Amino acid sequence: VLATGPALLRLDLGAAEILAPCALANPCTLRRSAGAVVIGATFELALDGPVPAGSLAAIRLARFGSSCEASFPFGEVYLRAGSALARFHLGAYAGVPLTLSLAVPNDPSLLALEFFGQGIFLTPSGTLPRLRLSNGLRFVMGTP
Repeated sequence: VLATGPALLRLDLGAAEILAPCALANPCTLRRSAGAVVIGATFELALDGPVPAGSLAAIRLARFGSSCEASFPFGEVYLRAGSALARFHLGAYAGVPLTLSLAVPNDPSLLALEFFGQGIFLTPSGTLPRLRLSNGLRFVMGTP
């Protein structure tokens, strides 16, 4: 049976948006490279940057963040201290983006969950600066 009359259709496909820098943009890039940020699905993050081969890479996720959490000589930090959710070690950089796949449980309690991410490289000894940071990403969990 088809209903007639006005209807409301709501789509929430989730979000992964870049946080604007506070002063100067960090040299490395973190982006959503595949999939949607929705419950019951998998999305992929890619971390890249102008860093020497052999630099160790990680992605950190935090419950809270903003465009201006802290600024240091080596870059801007977009994740709020004390709100860490997870840290993922990606291995050594070899000139191509390093990726991380994140499988999201099909749990409705995660809908509209907001969290933040940032990539970090630790360069080989003798290379300055030793820490190189990426832009920040703000995620909002959506429905499939």
